[in-house]
Amino acid sequence: MRQIYNNYNAPDKEEKRLNWQTAFTSFISIVFFGTMVFITFKARTIHENSLPHVKYQKLEVIPENAIHNGNQVFIIKTGIKNGEERTFAESRVVVKGKKTNDGYKIDSGLDMWDNVIIWSDREISNGMEIVVEK
Repeated sequence: MRQIYNNYNAPDKEEKRLNWQTAFTSFISIVFFGTMVFITFKARTIHENSLPHVKYQKLEVIPENAIHNGNQVFIIKTGIKNGEERTFAESRVVVKGKKTNDGYKIDSGLDMWDNVIIWSDREISNGMEIVVEK
């Protein structure tokens, strides 16, 4: 009877361990780079969700809740940051005038083109980047 020899040698334990380590390293690399690609494409959304969202109006009478520390309001300003145009909150000290049912008339401290922030979903401060809700 003729014996058939197989040229295939079964992998030993060391080879199996190296194959498992290579597969695991490849899997981790793919997950890492996939996550980085996802974050890259979602970076703007992630950034905007971390910022305060505000609403504004051009007003002759400022609502009481839009006045902070007795005589401070925030207006919307645009500027360049990291090469992109962004929106920021700027603090203005105002002189309150006559109180009405809707708030206070402002005697000075605002220009007629200033957009006063009347609502924010979180606390804002001078120079803070914001997202303006439509």
